[in-house]
Amino acid sequence: MTIRMVAPLLVTMVLVIAGCGPEGPRDQGGAKADPVELLHVLPTPRELIDARPERKVKTDEVVETALGSADPDAAQQLTNAGVEDVAMRNWTGKRGGTMAAIVAVWPTRGVASNFALQVAQHHLDQGLSAWTPSQIPGSQGARERADGGTRVLTRTVGPNAIIITADGPIPDATVTTAMKRLVVVQEARNE
Repeated sequence: MTIRMVAPLLVTMVLVIAGCGPEGPRDQGGAKADPVELLHVLPTPRELIDARPERKVKTDEVVETALGSADPDAAQQLTNAGVEDVAMRNWTGKRGGTMAAIVAVWPTRGVASNFALQVAQHHLDQGLSAWTPSQIPGSQGARERADGGTRVLTRTVGPNAIIITADGPIPDATVTTAMKRLVVVQEARNE
């Protein structure tokens, strides 16, 4: 190939690659989830009991579960920030404790990532230690201690924020397995 032939080919490749990247702040970054349907794919681990099936919830319930306390102002901020759809599923542990999974759909990937980051940061500000399990690349979390206490793990897939919370004697592996399943299923829908 001559230089005259290579140059147009390289320009075309750059344009194609550039077209595959994020479009900017309005980029959804993938498909919007159906939160109830996505949560339905989770099996109930043997150490847990299905307490409340997947269902649409209001922002005040999301805030109370994700942040660990009721905050009407934070719930209103979620609504004002443009959360489009949100669902939750809850379990109780056979030896005590609770676990919840939340899927929140936002207008863009950037807003979803910001929400997930704020949830994790809130718990770090409350004195929990940073927790980023290696089996969930891109996750952000916080925990009181391994396999006990409060754990919060967040991850985004496109415009969808996924949050898993656990309190009490729920194994870390149960939390990470639930997150991994939700991420894998939603990423497959993006392809």
